[in-house]
Amino acid sequence: MTERLAPRAGRALLWQASELVGVKGIFILRLLILAVILGPDEFGLFAISVVAVNFLMSLSDPGMVQALVQRAETRDTHFHAAWTVGMSRALVICLAVVLAAPLISEMFAEPRATDLLRVLALRPVIDASASMRLATLVRELRFRSLVALRWTEALTNAIVSIALAGPIGVWALVIGPLCGSLARAVLSYVAAPYRPRVSWQRRTLGDLFAFGRWIWLYGVIAVAGDFGLRMILSRRFGTAEVGLYFLAASLGFLPSEIAGKVVGQVAFPVYSRLQHEAGRARRAFGSIFAGTGLVVVPASALLAVLAPRLVGDLLGARWEASVPLIQILALVNIVGLLDEVAGPLLQGIGRPDRVAHMRAVMTTGLLLLLWPMTSAFGLNGAAFAWFPAVLGAQLLALVYLRGMLERPLQGLVRRLVAMLAGTAAATAVAAISASLVRGPIGLGLAATLALLTYAAAIWWMDRRLRLGLARDASRVFPGFGAVASFVPGSSAGNS
Repeated sequence: MTERLAPRAGRALLWQASELVGVKGIFILRLLILAVILGPDEFGLFAISVVAVNFLMSLSDPGMVQALVQRAETRDTHFHAAWTVGMSRALVICLAVVLAAPLISEMFAEPRATDLLRVLALRPVIDASASMRLATLVRELRFRSLVALRWTEALTNAIVSIALAGPIGVWALVIGPLCGSLARAVLSYVAAPYRPRVSWQRRTLGDLFAFGRWIWLYGVIAVAGDFGLRMILSRRFGTAEVGLYFLAASLGFLPSEIAGKVVGQVAFPVYSRLQHEAGRARRAFGSIFAGTGLVVVPASALLAVLAPRLVGDLLGARWEASVPLIQILALVNIVGLLDEVAGPLLQGIGRPDRVAHMRAVMTTGLLLLLWPMTSAFGLNGAAFAWFPAVLGAQLLALVYLRGMLERPLQGLVRRLVAMLAGTAAATAVAAISASLVRGPIGLGLAATLALLTYAAAIWWMDRRLRLGLARDASRVFPGFGAVASFVPGSSAGNS
């Protein structure tokens, strides 16, 4: 390498954080505006359509991009083979969705989804046409160009969707994402120049499939669970209820998406360079767990506390039934913290099969519990079912971690208790503030005061109890240090 990995990982985390602020901010704003213009029925119709396409995408996703990132050495033939496989599967999926659209709509008892499915079938082809050299940017931690592409995709999606929502209704939710994907695909060749070629070299494909098959498997498992969940809700409750759940899941799971987008995507290529350094991998894991928890725990709890105000002040009465769903799903993020952090480690050291096992336990538990839980608690039961399902995956993650790393959770329980204590103080402040000042201004004030309270409480406990939380944050988040300070040869790693 021509420069040390630690500064590069730090810059990558900085750009990932900027993506969170930009792309997720655009996503939330788009979601809230569209929720005001449209209604639960339109959101449910779109949710039914998109989950079917996503399921077929995962069913045929061989994990080519992740395999390119994880490999120590890649040649042009690897990129050509990966692009060929990706484009071929996209074309097959497009044709399959077009032909099977009436049958899929019947499975959800929603014939209106047929035409939406046929148009959404174009998205896999557009996504697959992007430059395969983007995988090189990920492996080399050059995230600036990747974030610019995601900003462009998100802005295009939002502008088109919002502009068309009034005139064409639910179709805006279809056309917007297609335009966003098209903009990203075109600009990807500017960010990562590449001339695709068709290649079916068996040896090259074998190199990629050896790792990618497990990425494929847990992708299938995850989307199959989502497919089954929405199908059961659609047939049992109706399209509008699927829309309520779709909105709630989009907001409620945002904290765990923070962990996946900001930390996970950088941690994966970093861990791939620590495959043979168990000691440094363990220390990196401890810091990543604590640093991620510092964000996910309070964000999840605050979302749960402020959900009634968020929905009431911004979305209106027709979305009121989504409040308990948002609250329950937000708290699921805290229960699933270990699984969220363990995934990139297992992938990076070349054990994606274990991630597939954890996803299988979670998805199987969710689908088995869904019917009895919804029978007992109605639509809210679909959210409650996540708790035991996620807990099962956490226990399996702990077993795997203990088998790979020496004392992987050493010192982390005390830090997690401190986070929960600081979160309790912050949520109390948020609840009081939100009750005193109404409207969007009151909502923003409550969140701001709560975060200041949390920061002060964590700072005080960290100093008094010597928890090392400031050190963990400096290793995980931009501007302080980097996760990669554990990599051999880095000055930070030897400090």
